[in-house]
Amino acid sequence: MANISWCESPNALDCLADGEWDLMVEYIKHSAVTDFTIYDTEGTCVDTGQAFKFSRDGVLSQMYGGADTGDDLVLFANSTDAYPYIQLDGTDDIRLHTSADIEFYSSAELSFKFLNAGDTSTISGSDDTGDVLKLLANSTDTYPFIQLEGDDYIELDTTNYIYFKEQGEQTFLFDHTSPTSYMYGSDDAGDDLIILANSSDDCSSISLFGDVGIKFEIKATSVFEVATCSDEILFEIDSSAGDHHMDFHCLEADNFVLENRTDDPGSPCTGQIWFRTNLV
Repeated sequence: MANISWCESPNALDCLADGEWDLMVEYIKHSAVTDFTIYDTEGTCVDTGQAFKFSRDGVLSQMYGGADTGDDLVLFANSTDAYPYIQLDGTDDIRLHTSADIEFYSSAELSFKFLNAGDTSTISGSDDTGDVLKLLANSTDTYPFIQLEGDDYIELDTTNYIYFKEQGEQTFLFDHTSPTSYMYGSDDAGDDLIILANSSDDCSSISLFGDVGIKFEIKATSVFEVATCSDEILFEIDSSAGDHHMDFHCLEADNFVLENRTDDPGSPCTGQIWFRTNLV
């Protein structure tokens, strides 16, 4: 049996030398002022193989993994509870600070990740094609919602379509092709897109603004009609080939004016009437 220093590897019958306990306590206190390191292996008073380290740098308390590249710090809650968790309590925000991306894995499979590219923060789903990122509010409230708040507009940026679906069925779709923007209803025959202003105002309106004229286009051989809410047709425009006409359905043409011209048209339409104002 021999007296040993506290930093030596003891045998079963060795004793700690007189004063060595105090030296060990003082050493730990001194080292823990800035760093407290736990090592994997230890020789005679020689520390090697850092396992992990606690460090206090100003007001920051830090814990590091191994000192070598590739040595990661792994925190396990437990493997028994159905939902083990690591709890971070504080009176302010919880911050995950990284110089690159933050990735979340489930059973070694990438679930989603946060991408940091300059001033842009992006949430991305799995890297695999077909893996979709779903944001669910909840399944309890009658009207669950996802709220996007900001000081400016909300932007949905896509290189293709933006679909809106209900239970997997397309309700309407936004499409951007070159300088033209489209909005479609369902993709099934007979499903119409209905735009309602509101049902409260006595004179609700839908306004179309632009720097040039507003154009309504209908398919050839189709009919464009204006009707009341009770389906009473006020007038309609028929684009059938060889039968282009407007039907006023016996409506009075109040303040109707004939075409005023100072010359005759080069190719008058059949039935065209005009009034020469320069011959009066």
